[in-house]
Amino acid sequence: MLEHQQPFAPLIQGGDTTFVAMSDIQMTWLSGWGFLLLQSPSESALQDALMSHTGLRLPAPQTVSTRGDYALLWLTPKEWLLAAPASETESLQAALTRQMATCLAAVIDMSDALAVCELSGTRCADVLMSGCTLDLHADTFPSGRCSRTGLADIPAILWNPAREPRAVRCIVDRSHARHLRDWLADAAGCPGLPPAQ
Repeated sequence: MLEHQQPFAPLIQGGDTTFVAMSDIQMTWLSGWGFLLLQSPSESALQDALMSHTGLRLPAPQTVSTRGDYALLWLTPKEWLLAAPASETESLQAALTRQMATCLAAVIDMSDALAVCELSGTRCADVLMSGCTLDLHADTFPSGRCSRTGLADIPAILWNPAREPRAVRCIVDRSHARHLRDWLADAAGCPGLPPAQ
């Protein structure tokens, strides 16, 4: 099995995972997450499997269900993204696959394909809205909301976790990590970051 890597580590000076743009916005590159893409027309079977192994319920459209270290993001009808500690991803995939073996379902490990960054602070919604068509203000994109969108010309999943100060997590293909990092640094007005190599 390949070791999970931190895609943003070489992009950030000194290996830090956080930088602050002025005093009102913070960008954090998150690691230690594993992701399973779940697809099934049988919501009842998937619900039973998730309850058995994570305690999660299927979320309503464009929302996130959370419990402990687990989060289940609604992506489309019959498609969800399960976020869990990276150390549990392999065993969780095996357990869900085993339990759903009698119905049509796919449980795909996306951990090495995805990267996550979190933007927080008073300007995080404004910075992200400069690169997408969603209204990310708190009244229209509250805690527990998620959505697929185009962000800075790349596909992204935006997720508002229940956190203070206000934060939005951006999940993108790992191959787009450097582009996202550079775009966010520019949009947030953080010229002190070293240029991407």
